[in-house]
Amino acid sequence: MMERQVQILLTLLFVTLAVSNAYKQLVVKLHNEYRQKVATGQERHAGGLPPAANMLEMVWDNELAAVAQKHAEQCKFEHDCNECREVDRFIVGQNIYEGMSSGPPKHSDWKPMVKSFYDEVSMFDKSYIKPYVFGAWGHFSQVVWATSWRVGCGRATFMEDGWYTTFLVCNYGPAGNMYDGEMYKAGAPCSACPSGTCCGSSCQRHGIQADYRGLCKVINENNFSISSK
Repeated sequence: MMERQVQILLTLLFVTLAVSNAYKQLVVKLHNEYRQKVATGQERHAGGLPPAANMLEMVWDNELAAVAQKHAEQCKFEHDCNECREVDRFIVGQNIYEGMSSGPPKHSDWKPMVKSFYDEVSMFDKSYIKPYVFGAWGHFSQVVWATSWRVGCGRATFMEDGWYTTFLVCNYGPAGNMYDGEMYKAGAPCSACPSGTCCGSSCQRHGIQADYRGLCKVINENNFSISSK
């Protein structure tokens, strides 16, 4: 019993240490690099995806992360209910991952985890962009759903029989994967950015750095509105 208590304490300590600024920045960076790849027409799988005219740049969301962390700590590889992850601002989407290793997880392990979401592009077809069709590519489509621009993730690890099992949960808002919706608007990158955003040189006019080519950066939430349909 004492060993089990110690194990739980160590797991909780690891989870607490994992939620650092560096961890948050890495998760956001990985998502935005994949979104940029699609937005700029560089994805050759799925029959060659067209560039995106309205792909938003993602930012970290602490509330989504807190909810994701609570679900990860259940150590069950399954989605929670829609109401369980609900927040006041929007409907929330979710990606989950389970991995096993012989050693404790590392900071760099986030890369293959997020990559596993995106790699479902190999099962996707560009005809599913609009209207959106459900399938085995749901993790991929949520990562690059144009109007999902907030992400928060949680991670929990436990050890059993000498193996470490890690659960990763990422919550997204507003939710993507809307049936019969539009994953993104096909067109020249940033040609359909919503109001309250900037892209490229337009960001410079606001004295803001555009971190990712082809992504619309939200700069004024008070003058910003989107639709997932």
